[in-house]
Amino acid sequence: MKVNPEDRMPPLIASSILLPAGLFWFAWTSNRNITWVPQVLAGIFIGAGIMLHFLSGTAYLIDVYLLNANSAMAVNVCIRSMSAAAFPLFAKPMYERLGVAWATSLLAFFCVALIPFPIVLWRYGEKIRGWSKYSFEL
Repeated sequence: MKVNPEDRMPPLIASSILLPAGLFWFAWTSNRNITWVPQVLAGIFIGAGIMLHFLSGTAYLIDVYLLNANSAMAVNVCIRSMSAAAFPLFAKPMYERLGVAWATSLLAFFCVALIPFPIVLWRYGEKIRGWSKYSFEL
């Protein structure tokens, strides 16, 4: 049975919805007058969204670049690490100026803007993979 790399996209699409939903939920329950329980429940959605995204994305990269998967994963780790290193440079000022609700909402809006990408990969991934000389076809 042949499995296409695009078969990894449904969990990635689900994660692209879970993550901003959890971020919005967390953002707008971050109030001193609201108990901590909704924030903890929102954290479940945030964590599930991040884990689904990470695992599905990793599996997709491995399936696409079979023989060159180590290089694809190295590039993925480098980009993720640079993003993580840059985040503290703007996160503290962003949260101080906007407050928890709006700063976290800004991150959620960014996630919402990225929702179409896994859908495009699911729909047109095979064609896009055809453009790469490093993609491996079984």
